[in-house]
Amino acid sequence: MPRPSSPQAEQAHQRAAERVRERMAARDEALALAAVDAAGLYVRQVWITQLTAALESQAVLSGLADELRRRGADATSVFDLIRDTRASITTPQDPAPGRALLDALVTDARALLELSK
Repeated sequence: MPRPSSPQAEQAHQRAAERVRERMAARDEALALAAVDAAGLYVRQVWITQLTAALESQAVLSGLADELRRRGADATSVFDLIRDTRASITTPQDPAPGRALLDALVTDARALLELSK
């Protein structure tokens, strides 16, 4: 892009460029806030239910271990099962839903964070 030739034109060009940078920064900040709001909604509507179900399953095993101890038995093996099972489960991060959310928020302030399809 050719640069303005006069000092006044150069200054006007610099001011315009600065306004663009400021507005881009404001847009990025608003986008981040909207993404955090969408993440909070996802936590309340999706993740907390799934996490609760997983912890309820673990609570059954923990309850068994506690009952074994209450009856004087060694519950170490049950606690080891819980620990080892949790350590063995890995799930790779999935950047696609976050990327899709951020792309959608540019044109739709009501976009939601959703699982990959």
